[in-house]
Amino acid sequence: MNIKEDLLPDSQYFKQVTKKTMIVIHHTVSPGHDSNGDRNWWLSDPGRIATHCIITQDGTIHKTIDSAYWGHHIGLKSGNNVALNKASYSIELDSLGPVDEHGYSLAYKGMRCTAGIQEYSKPFRGFRFFEKYTSLQIEALRELMLAMSEKFQIDLTYRPAMWDVCADALNGENGFWTHVSFRSDKSDCHPQPDLIEMLKRLSKKQ
Repeated sequence: MNIKEDLLPDSQYFKQVTKKTMIVIHHTVSPGHDSNGDRNWWLSDPGRIATHCIITQDGTIHKTIDSAYWGHHIGLKSGNNVALNKASYSIELDSLGPVDEHGYSLAYKGMRCTAGIQEYSKPFRGFRFFEKYTSLQIEALRELMLAMSEKFQIDLTYRPAMWDVCADALNGENGFWTHVSFRSDKSDCHPQPDLIEMLKRLSKKQ
């Protein structure tokens, strides 16, 4: 794994050791293709919002928080939000997220994706087109998930229900999830076929 330390200041997260039983995958919806935009956005928010790492499109894993600690990243308005954040190792895939049919960002005017367009015949969370996750990102994600699974004894069984709000995720079941597993207003991550293929392969390694 190509890991680069890009640590956030202590004030941006909770320097409290917590037991991790879940991996939660996000994508950033951010301009540029590095970790700076996300870091700067988090630093502008006093709510200690952060994930443990950001995987950029070249497959570099930018470590922002030590895996022992935690930050806010799920953002539920009620229920066991804090407990879920404490129990999860969180990963961001750098991506523009939803785009139009020509690859232009729906969030940042004039910005076009560089990794290609993933089209869905049926819109996913209201969007038909997304920037693709690169093969380098998916490979880095695979290696990182295997490492975190071994470190924290996290179950890597693939659950198709993860692509929608899921009771098991909301209850903090041991395993891996995406942001969409917890919130209906989010579209990260989208179910790119080669991402799903990789996640299914992880299940077979257990």
